[in-house]
Amino acid sequence: MITWSQLLLALAMVESSLNPFAIGDGGASVGYLQIQTAVIQDVNTFCGTDYEPDDRFNIEKSREICFYYLDHWAKVYTKKTGKQPSPKVYAMIWNGGPYAWKKENPDVKKRLALYWSKVKKELYK
Repeated sequence: MITWSQLLLALAMVESSLNPFAIGDGGASVGYLQIQTAVIQDVNTFCGTDYEPDDRFNIEKSREICFYYLDHWAKVYTKKTGKQPSPKVYAMIWNGGPYAWKKENPDVKKRLALYWSKVKKELYK
């Protein structure tokens, strides 16, 4: 059984090599978990929080944002599929968005599979 801490650590290893000041995607993805502002907006909307873009540079706040985002979209996944999300589903949501698990585009599926292989490698070291 994978814990949240293990999952978040694996995601952070893949996203930034644990660098809280990492900047990627031409500046769109920032911090330890490479969070985009749209993720912060989503979390603030459905959790009633008040995270700000600079919070992405704070490891603890980044972990909270990621947790809230994944927790919310995992509930949507369960409601739509009747299944509990696996670590793979969580990784796909984090990398590809809320409905990444049902995307059919071959290029997207290939990118998500590659991302999952990296996360899985970190999870099962």
